[in-house]
Amino acid sequence: MRLRSNLCLWGEPPAYSGRGKPRVHGDKFKLNDDSTWSDPEQIIEQEDTKLGRIRIRLWTKKHFRLSPHHPMSIILVERLLHDGSPRVHKPMWLAFVGEQMPPLDEVWKL
Repeated sequence: MRLRSNLCLWGEPPAYSGRGKPRVHGDKFKLNDDSTWSDPEQIIEQEDTKLGRIRIRLWTKKHFRLSPHHPMSIILVERLLHDGSPRVHKPMWLAFVGEQMPPLDEVWKL
């Protein structure tokens, strides 16, 4: 599914410390603030004849605030110029919810 760029997602909570109620949310992940992003689990760059250079990044185990027990994978798709800077100011954010995510090599073609 496609996500709006002003969403805020949450990561996995840290391990239970043994005191109080266990945490439900981990670190904040704001789509429009790259200072809140953790390192992506996977990055690929492909060259396409129609679209040009494409960079795709993948983060896993993120969730919406109201559904902490439903993790999803977050995919960022960016079109790049030859120097590596973004061609389009608003990149495309996608979420994958399912048992087995296809490899990123196949996702970018879709």
